Amino acid sequence: MQEDRGMKKWRAFVTMPEQYIGLQKIINKQLEISKSHLTEEQMEQMNYILLEALHTLKTVHITYYKNGRHIIETGVIEFVDSTKDLFVFINEAEEGRNKVRLSDLIEVSFI
Repeated sequence: MQEDRGMKKWRAFVTMPEQYIGLQKIINKQLEISKSHLTEEQMEQMNYILLEALHTLKTVHITYYKNGRHIIETGVIEFVDSTKDLFVFINEAEEGRNKVRLSDLIEVSFI
């Protein structure tokens, strides 16, 4: 009885791992986004939303900058410390705590 090998996928650059890693680094570098600059009004609005979400335990959408990308998550604000430029939120999807610098925050809004 003869067995079928099935379809084998071939990736051209896998034969040279150094070149594949180098190409992946170049592609990732091209996908990076520069950090957004916020106005005073936007920062005040986000501060108000953060404090209200902290005291009422409302769920918020959070957009922040990390490693050249804009990350969008949903969660509950657990802790805000403006003196240390830090806030902590609990991610609903992963049920884990995330620490983010306030200076990396781009947008906060209620669901």
